[in-house]
Amino acid sequence: MITVTDGEFTDTGHVTVTVSPDATAPATTYVPIPHTTSTANPTVSVTATDAVGVTSVSIFYSVDGAPFASNACTGPTGTAQNGTWNCTIPGVLVDPSAIAYYVRAQDALSNTGSNPSAGATAPNLYTIGAATVPGGPGIAYSNLSLSNGSTLGGDVAVASELTRGRAHYQREHAFAWL
Repeated sequence: MITVTDGEFTDTGHVTVTVSPDATAPATTYVPIPHTTSTANPTVSVTATDAVGVTSVSIFYSVDGAPFASNACTGPTGTAQNGTWNCTIPGVLVDPSAIAYYVRAQDALSNTGSNPSAGATAPNLYTIGAATVPGGPGIAYSNLSLSNGSTLGGDVAVASELTRGRAHYQREHAFAWL
């Protein structure tokens, strides 16, 4: 029972309050890693936002088609609702290598969001040196940063290995580099 008054009028009645749990995943933004010849471990600066608050951010990575591994990101600077996290791909990186990666954030209610949104199904990929990009049936990338300075974006399916000399890739239509 609740009573509401504005000084002149008073009203008393029952109030039903419905609380809907947050089901919205955190959002993450960052600049994709560009092609490089450096074997230094890259760090991605990720902005993570969420109304409830981000509790963790991790980077998932695969080197030359190996299974994905993960590394916890450090942070945040800022707030749990809008903070910057530093995500480093660890380990020994060599020239040439092709590194696929994506970032996943989790909030206080265990909602998770990935960038790219498809996660391991269509991660970003950058190359070190003149690397061969893993390809084959079902292999797709959201963003590719290649050794010749080219960047391919938007769900790029790699039908076979993508190499500097001869390759085939598909984005809406089939294209071939011969």
